[in-house]
Order: sequence, then C-alpha cells, then structure tokens
Amino acid sequence: MSSLRPATCPNCGAILSIVSDSDRVTCTFCDVTSFVNRDARAPKSLVHPTGAPIVHVRSRSGSGAVIAICVSLGVLIVGAVFAANVLQHGIGGLRQAALIGNSVLVDANGDGSDDVVVRGIYIGDEVMHLRAFDGSSGKNLWISEPLLKASEPEVIAAAPGVVLAISEALAVGLDAQTGKPRFRAGLPERVEAVCKQAENTVLLTKDDKFYSINTASGSLTAAGAVDGKSSREPYPRCFAAPSDHSGARGTTMRELRSDDLRRVEGMRVETILEFAGAPPYLMLGERAVGSRVPMVGARTADRVLWKSDAPAMEPLGAVEGTPKAASIANGRAYVAYVRVGERAIRVASFTLADGQRQWESELPVGGGPSLLDVVASDRHVFVFTTKGNDGALRSLSTTDGRLEWSVGG
Repeated sequence: MSSLRPATCPNCGAILSIVSDSDRVTCTFCDVTSFVNRDARAPKSLVHPTGAPIVHVRSRSGSGAVIAICVSLGVLIVGAVFAANVLQHGIGGLRQAALIGNSVLVDANGDGSDDVVVRGIYIGDEVMHLRAFDGSSGKNLWISEPLLKASEPEVIAAAPGVVLAISEALAVGLDAQTGKPRFRAGLPERVEAVCKQAENTVLLTKDDKFYSINTASGSLTAAGAVDGKSSREPYPRCFAAPSDHSGARGTTMRELRSDDLRRVEGMRVETILEFAGAPPYLMLGERAVGSRVPMVGARTADRVLWKSDAPAMEPLGAVEGTPKAASIANGRAYVAYVRVGERAIRVASFTLADGQRQWESELPVGGGPSLLDVVASDRHVFVFTTKGNDGALRSLSTTDGRLEWSVGG
C-alpha cells in the first residue's frame, strides 16, 4: 500500500506529502513540480536535467533507529518550515494562495507566445503578490514577493519585459520572466492607465498628463498632456496595455464615448471598444426592444458592420444586460455573458469583420462570479472568474473554445 512521506518544497519551503511510490510531487502551495530522489548514493543535486527541482527522500529500508531519527528530523523540519512560513506570510500563508484577478499577458518563459499574470493573495494576509502561468499548460512559472496591500493596486499592466503593479502613490516593476523586482518608483499623481505611444510605455495620470516610464529603472519623464480635441472622446485617452507585446493585433484597447457611434437600430449600445487604434470597433450592449438579451457587434465610424445576440441558443437564458467582458485578438472578438442562475458563464467567439460565430463554450462557476475578465492572445482566451474569496483562471483554445487548463477556484 502506498503511504505519504513528509518533505519540504525546494522552491518555497512549504510542506510536501510524497506518495511512497511516486517519482515526482507537485507543491499545493506554489504549484512547482519536483522530482523525487530516494537513492542515498546519488549526488545531492538540486536540479533535475529537465530544469525541475529535486526533493531528496530517504528510503524506508533500514533500522528502526534510522526511521525514528528520520521521523524526529521530519518533525523538526516541519516545525521550522511552519515558523518560517508564519514569519513570511502569517498563518494564512500556509494555505493555498487565492487568485484575485487583473489578468495581463506577458511572455514569461521566453517562447515568443503570451503567458498570463494575475494578482494573488495569501488567505489571511492583506498583501498582494503576482503569479505567472504558462499560457499553454497552466504551469506556475513564478510567484513574486509580497508587493502592495491588496486594496491598493489601481492598475496592473504589461510593458516590454515588465509587469507593472501601480497603487495610488507607487509603481512597482517586475521582470516578466522571473517575477523579481526591478524598481519601486514614486508617482506625481494617481495613474489612470498604462499606455503605449509609439515605442514608449507611458502613464496617464488623473490630471491628464503623460509620463514616459523607463522600464529598467522606473524613472519618469514628462511626455505632454492630453489633447482634448478628439471628436470620439476616448477613455482612457491612450491605449490600455494588457500585453507586453503587440504581435497579435488587439492587445491594446480604449473605450470610445461618442454618442454618434452608439446609435444602432435594434441595439442599445453600452460600450464601444477600439483595439490597436483602428476600426472595426467592438460594440457591447443589449436588445433595444423586449428582453434585454446581451448583444455584440462591430462598426466603423460610418456604418454598422454586423450585430448579433451573444447567446447562440436560448437567448432568454442569459442574464439580461451587456456582456460582462470582451477582448479581441487576430481579427476575432471574444465576449462573455452569464447564464440565468449564475451557475455558468459562456464565452462566444465571432469573426470581427463579418460577425460569423466561430464557437461558444460554457464554464461552470458554482455560486456565480462577482468578477469576470477575458483577455485573448493569438492562441488562448484567458478567462478569470471569482467565487467567494478565491478566483479561477481558465484557458480556452482560440481555435475551437475547448478548455485547455484551469487553476484556482
């Protein structure tokens, strides 16, 4: 019969329970998978040839005295790890970290494809950290050090090679591939958005001024003010930056507030989103007459290209009102809406140019999401939902909407 052996995670120091006949173990605290070595004669290497860490566990064979010593040593290690974790994270740090949202896209493993970073918090702790997940597998790539109070971050954004966590008075920059801090910089004013202007990353402040930020040092340089003459009244008045590169069209967006663009027959338009600085614009709203079924559509400045109910079937089975979240990548629009009873959400994919529906997928969410976020890359649609005090991050294939992986929740 298999049994459990205590050990410690070489990545974060948390307690591991290793099945006696298993050759690897995944930490429930930091999600890092380690190889298990039981050969006392093998070199005490810390890293497997694959790059994964190694946990060294003594075999159960041997005298009772050796077993007793191992058990005693295990108790001491557990106590030491407990104390270390309490000092670092508080009592809540011994439990699984909760995900609390704000998904952004970065290339965290250097493979040229988007991965995803979300905010996290150790249960019982009020300090926020960031966690990066591999876009293809959902593997946890890194966990940052505690950064800011959970209530503080106003903006989480991406810049080339950097993830930015911004509170009312402070900008923290993390290396996108390691999660290690690059800088902490004071701010002259509250930041409304992180934007891209030409090749520069800029901060738009509440007093309508731009500051170019050096992503290596965090130093700020005045970069002008908002031009209030735009006829479309975009907000924020630069492109939000949920991705650290723009290889997949649609990773930057802003909301347009023009009343002229909202006049669409049969559709009450709530939100118009401009992606990558060019039409088509994505329209989100509801039916103008009768039941308020969620709708989606696209238009240029001059005409409506198409409009459609977001649900493919049972439109009256959707929670009334505007779709809860949307994104665009590679000429496709992705919108999410909630089913009546709030026990499931659905994500639908449309071709942006003509509105042809590509697929629709349903994801269970139990008691219903209090937060729903969608960010699309060229290969994956990342869907974040919260339920209670914890969130779940899921990845759907852009090809057919199938669920690729899920973490949290």
